[in-house]
Amino acid sequence: MTRLLVAMLCLPAAYGFTATRSAATAAKGPPRAAASIGRAVEEFALRDYRGKEHALSDYGEATVVVLAFLGTECPLVKLYGRRLEDLSQKYRGRGVVFLGVNSNVHDSITEIAAYARLHGLTFPILKDAGNKLADRLGAERTPEVFVLDAERAVRYRGRIDDQYGVGYAREAAGRHELADAIEALLAGKQVVTPVTEADGCLIGRVRETQPGSDVTYSNQIARILQKRCVECHREGEVAPFALTDYNEVAGWAAMIEEAVSENRMPPWHANPAHGRFANERRLSEDERQLISRWAAAGAPQGDPQDLPAPIEYTSGWQLPREPDAIVAMRDRPFDVPAEGTVRYQYFRVDPGFTEDKWVKMAEVLPGNRAVVHHILVFARPPG
Repeated sequence: MTRLLVAMLCLPAAYGFTATRSAATAAKGPPRAAASIGRAVEEFALRDYRGKEHALSDYGEATVVVLAFLGTECPLVKLYGRRLEDLSQKYRGRGVVFLGVNSNVHDSITEIAAYARLHGLTFPILKDAGNKLADRLGAERTPEVFVLDAERAVRYRGRIDDQYGVGYAREAAGRHELADAIEALLAGKQVVTPVTEADGCLIGRVRETQPGSDVTYSNQIARILQKRCVECHREGEVAPFALTDYNEVAGWAAMIEEAVSENRMPPWHANPAHGRFANERRLSEDERQLISRWAAAGAPQGDPQDLPAPIEYTSGWQLPREPDAIVAMRDRPFDVPAEGTVRYQYFRVDPGFTEDKWVKMAEVLPGNRAVVHHILVFARPPG
């Protein structure tokens, strides 16, 4: 009797669209000198998602202030949300204040509130409308943290630790730069490593569009995304955010351009030397150039009348008809932890066949696309 062996790789709940700095994108961003080490941060006042105003001077008695730039959908921000809350709780009684800052033009107050609830965050998350604070500090990505001393001078900027990044997720962090910076300042010492590179998503800044651009979202970009990206980047699918609405897409414009220019998106690793594939997602050079020109022009919308007709995607089984046999991975769910690395999980399943079967079509349907990265299915012969 044939048995199936299913190997499933499950990841913490925010796997997906991570990014690191490209030389081209870095050149476009705000100057890092804006928040040079030792420079004092001037007074600011921003409102949290509940509408309460928070000024930097409100925390005058704090020995250390941590400004954490966050987004609601960046995969690394999702992974580090609980980590920041744990650090906030750990240092709360030692004169350390954590303030979250959301500078993304495409993140609404409602989405910020939902992110805070989902990750159990108790420290304030402030909406940086017009990304003014991000520009003043030179913040580039989410998550990126700035640690201020008692005089509100920047003493550390960069990543939280080295556990998660582009293409890797370690079982535990080997370096804890944010915690080390806090401990040094509390002890009256200098921060040993004052600057590190922050992985993550580019902040979705307010962009001035170039009038008269011949490349617009409505006329070209929406069609490229619909053809190459929206299959995954839509509600309920595996990608971490949807690319079906102009305002959302425009907020991700710089990130899209970076990921496309570095060949990270769309994900397609088959070597073209070995033939063509019917479902190939690879962008053509013309499509890449259109995306680059659109982002450089400030992500103009164009005339909504030019938008392509929406595609009706199939929900549930993608097979042309209901399957004749459905084999469950096992009789109970597998719980994926919020943090850490999950090794391959192996499940042996008896499909219950008592005679030979000819399999014409097969599909694997994960129960939670947000945490399943890939699945390998093998048939095990008798013995």
